Amino acid sequence: MMDDMVDVILDLILEGTFGVAKSKRVPFPIRILSAGLILLFFLGIVGFLFWNGVRSKKGFLIALGILFLIGFSLLVSFKIRNWHRHKK
Repeated sequence: MMDDMVDVILDLILEGTFGVAKSKRVPFPIRILSAGLILLFFLGIVGFLFWNGVRSKKGFLIALGILFLIGFSLLVSFKIRNWHRHKK
């Protein structure tokens, strides 16, 4: 029951922020703020995985946190590069 509620709440929050970040009708500062919230959410997940791996001394969680950080960094860099190309 609790898992379903958390799933619905996170789904609403993430889908809403993704929608706002992509919408051209929303003012630019609000889109930047929503993109920042998405960035903080995913960095929080990466940090939580890494911290739990260090705390429990499990190399798998540490490696998973590092891989998520690398993948998320690549995603953000591609998005920024794509945004700069469309801006010119």
